[in-house]
Amino acid sequence: MSDHVNSSIVYAALSIGCLISMRRSGTSQETESHMRCLYSNAMVHVEKLHMCPSTALSFKALITLLVASALWKPADADWLLGAAVSCAQSLRLNNLACLKTVCQRNEEVESLKHAFWLLYTIEKPYRLRNGQASALSDAYIDHEPISSGIEARKPSMQAFGVHYRLAQCCARIAGEFDCQKALSQSTIFTSENLDNWLEQLQRLRVDVFTARHQSAPAMTLDPRIASPNSPCMPPSEGDISASLLYFELVLCVSGRFSASSLGDSSSDKIEQKVLESAIDILKLLVEVDPTKAGTDQNLVRIAVSSFCLVATFISRANERTTIFRYLVSTLGFFARMTITAPLMTLGKFSSVVDSVQNVLKNDSC
Repeated sequence: MSDHVNSSIVYAALSIGCLISMRRSGTSQETESHMRCLYSNAMVHVEKLHMCPSTALSFKALITLLVASALWKPADADWLLGAAVSCAQSLRLNNLACLKTVCQRNEEVESLKHAFWLLYTIEKPYRLRNGQASALSDAYIDHEPISSGIEARKPSMQAFGVHYRLAQCCARIAGEFDCQKALSQSTIFTSENLDNWLEQLQRLRVDVFTARHQSAPAMTLDPRIASPNSPCMPPSEGDISASLLYFELVLCVSGRFSASSLGDSSSDKIEQKVLESAIDILKLLVEVDPTKAGTDQNLVRIAVSSFCLVATFISRANERTTIFRYLVSTLGFFARMTITAPLMTLGKFSSVVDSVQNVLKNDSC
């Protein structure tokens, strides 16, 4: 079994590293094909682990490949996520005492614990996004992701902390809005609870913005969570994914409250929050390379959604001229992205910008 575990980790890690290098420097289709073979080889080895006893190393192999799947083949994520959760439950990694029996040295314990919390930050958003119940119950986890005060101050862990808080928010949304007991309680959909959620989301927005503009280098196991970043560098994939997930959470909460009858004032608050979040996405796109963004379907989907939402609610904005410039800039982003995503209907986006421009002209008359 150890050969399959070690081989899957090596192949998965190489596939992640090669893709990061490819996105930074560019490469040929032939080279990309070779890189995909690395990921395929990792899957071949990891698929042979499901009949073997769970170990700390096999759990790390599954987590590493789960990260790789998000970069190479998202369709594999569901199976890998289920396998990783099953392995974590078998090892009882939610319990600190049991976790310490799996590893002896403190460094190994911390490494395994970090892998568990990495699984948490991936599983919670994935389940919420797909309308599935989470298999990692917060009620049965008795340890925290960051145990050391010095460790918690590291930029990499601060960036990880943002994803942890986003994942916690996913868990709260599922627990408060989606369970049968919650749906039967009329006290959930009140103006006071809406204000509480908007306040929580605002704090998350500040955290996400701060993490995106940290100047210190940061590296973690998941390249989507943090990578070297400085004021003169574009945002890392981790910074982008945090912003995208925050936008999805805003829509998630806003959609649930919008379905209830809270009155015009609450509707205005919801629409203003959605507009604010959509504008944040358009601002982020200025820093993203569109020729490389076409392979990230989640980014494309959210970019299109944000573009349409800003165009719809721009009449509610204060600085309309500035926001209109973001729409035009995003149109340029879509135009450059057609190189890698030729199915983008650029003409429709152009007509939306023209319509918004006419509305703004009429409002100013």
